[in-house]
Amino acid sequence: MKILPTRRTTSIEPYDHHRGKLPLLRPSSRRRVSVFLSINFAGFVFANCFWLFISSGRWVDFQPASYWSSVFTPLGMSFLRPVSVLEQHGMIFVFGLVLSSLLLIPLMTAVMYRLSYAIVMAVIVFVLGHSPGVAIALVIGSVLAARTPLRSDMPFLAFLLGLLPSAVYFAVLTFEGIEPAAVPFERLLVKAPVLLALVAAVASAGLVLALMLSRKKS
Repeated sequence: MKILPTRRTTSIEPYDHHRGKLPLLRPSSRRRVSVFLSINFAGFVFANCFWLFISSGRWVDFQPASYWSSVFTPLGMSFLRPVSVLEQHGMIFVFGLVLSSLLLIPLMTAVMYRLSYAIVMAVIVFVLGHSPGVAIALVIGSVLAARTPLRSDMPFLAFLLGLLPSAVYFAVLTFEGIEPAAVPFERLLVKAPVLLALVAAVASAGLVLALMLSRKKS
């Protein structure tokens, strides 16, 4: 009687991301997480230094007077000096895309990883980017995104919830005290970087999550 060899089944159970308030990504090796987060933090530090450069002309500035001034200077003033979007229209895309990265990376980190990592990134926005309003909005948004049951079940909605404080800050305080331009078209140009930042952040988050979740299902 011939005995047929038995085949060993090595089926791997697909990962289910529906875990409520837990981080979206499954626990991984410490080395892999450290490498990925180190790259994220390095890029985020550069983005904040570049944001300070295009908004003040300096890559780094740790003077107390500069921090004090940033508290009382509306974010929208960055779009008018030292380089004005009214004169250099191409700076709309520079300001908008850099500001988008300042929003996207911490909030996506809050959804996918630990909340503490996102809080550290918000501190970086204040320390290196000299943007206290954005930093406070990111802290509130990161807490909302990390504590909602949508975090793993519907991560895109969790990201939108986390983005809401920043959107409110942009709508209420970003241009507070800034004299509006005389021409309606110029007023739109001044607000264009903020609109572009929000749209780019939402689109990028949707793309990243769609690619990641489709890869998990395959």
